[in-house]
Amino acid sequence: MEPQGRAASDGIDCATCHVRGDDIYGAPQPTQDGTLPHPVMRTRDLRQAGYCAGCHQFGFLGFPEQKDRALFETAQLQQATLREWQASAAAAKGLQCQACHMPNFKDARGKLLANHAFAATTVEALQAALTVAVRLVRQPQNLGWRVEVGSKMVGHQLPTGDVFRRLQWCLRSPAGKVVAALLYGRSWQPYRDTDPLHGPYLSRRLAKDTRVAGDGSPPPERIVNTTASTGRWQWQLDYVRSDTPALPSGPLCADGIRTPVAAGFADVSP
Repeated sequence: MEPQGRAASDGIDCATCHVRGDDIYGAPQPTQDGTLPHPVMRTRDLRQAGYCAGCHQFGFLGFPEQKDRALFETAQLQQATLREWQASAAAAKGLQCQACHMPNFKDARGKLLANHAFAATTVEALQAALTVAVRLVRQPQNLGWRVEVGSKMVGHQLPTGDVFRRLQWCLRSPAGKVVAALLYGRSWQPYRDTDPLHGPYLSRRLAKDTRVAGDGSPPPERIVNTTASTGRWQWQLDYVRSDTPALPSGPLCADGIRTPVAAGFADVSP
């Protein structure tokens, strides 16, 4: 089967997970009849969370100031999905990453297979993982928006993964202009340090984390105040894959590939 969808466009194919060195790895039990065209190493590791760590937990690169020193991986994690899972209620229950991201299904012959769609960021998957509540409070001089974005017990923070992902809540006035936005994501800052082996170096580290907790705990209320204006106000929560790890300097809520997760409105009368 040829790789398709976003994984294929990102250069992720079968070999990414199933090839290690000169060996091809497969599920513990054969999932098809007939003779395979090549030897397969059967391993249970493919169904364990740790197998995902190579692509989903690693540090930022360190850039030595001495040009004759090689780049190296620092202890500042750029992706920490495995660590997030290890601290989650899902891990405590014994649920591996594959339980949600590669759920079992039966094919037309009744054979039990693992779903390879990896559909973690579809509208359906995001809506199943997130809760959104928005409450408008009229105030004497302005409007107060109380926003709560939470999770439904997933195995990591939302969003997790690479530095280009975030959730963004956007508010549009009755005139259709974006007047406020809330970021649920991470930001980074440059820093200098010295490594015993590589000497002085420049890298990046986490500066702020406003992502949604993945344990289903009550979400914090975040407040946005806007000037009062009559008419229909509209809000939308998007999952964003941006072109840059920093917030855009241009118009709010317009960058990247945006997947709408939830939307709503509030009519403000005179």
